[in-house]
Amino acid sequence: MPLKRHLHCAALVIVALIAAPAVAQERLELSLQKAVDIAMENNLGLHTARLDTQIQTSQVAAEKARFGRSLTGGVFHQSDRAPSISTLEQVQNTTSNSQALTLGLSQELASGGRLGLELSNSRSSSNVAFRTIDPVYSSSLSLNFTQPLMRGRGAVNQAGLELARNDLEGTRVDLEDRIRSLRAEVGLAYWDLFLARANLETRHQLHAGAQRVLETVRTRAEMGTGTRNSILQAEVGVAQRQ
Repeated sequence: MPLKRHLHCAALVIVALIAAPAVAQERLELSLQKAVDIAMENNLGLHTARLDTQIQTSQVAAEKARFGRSLTGGVFHQSDRAPSISTLEQVQNTTSNSQALTLGLSQELASGGRLGLELSNSRSSSNVAFRTIDPVYSSSLSLNFTQPLMRGRGAVNQAGLELARNDLEGTRVDLEDRIRSLRAEVGLAYWDLFLARANLETRHQLHAGAQRVLETVRTRAEMGTGTRNSILQAEVGVAQRQ
């Protein structure tokens, strides 16, 4: 839109405000930065772009989580009771108890492989006579590594993460572009309004000056020092300013 049209529209708005009831004529002091802040706070397109950026940030975090570490644990308990089937046991009923505790740590690798570490502790006890050690404890530590050689190997595992990062960068660029565009639009509208107000004030001053000229000419005419033609010219000037 041409600058003159901007000024004309802004001037029409100001005239409408001046002609409005006195209740609506509250003066609003608004700096350029304040106008930009208000626009950014209330612009729906900017809110949408910010939400898109948050969504893509969460998507990147979700893709990264696929390559995070996971901790697992397990507890096992078993108790058995049965009639004795051998005189070597030297008991009427045999009882046995077993407990086990396992802890595991695994890491998914970007290459498609998996690294795992597992620690296991167990305890078993029984009332049979021929057991020389009771209870019995055992522990084990295992480290395992798996890596696919064909399918699921290599950079294909990070494709989702790369796509999420690209989408995030795209939403950030879009958000920055919207912010710059909004700042420019608000700045243009702000200075259009400023110029329109200044133009209106100048027109009011010119109109007041024309009114004073008309009064002066009329006074001279009443005193016999002015002409009817000068009065008509002054009235034309007032009409033009109006």
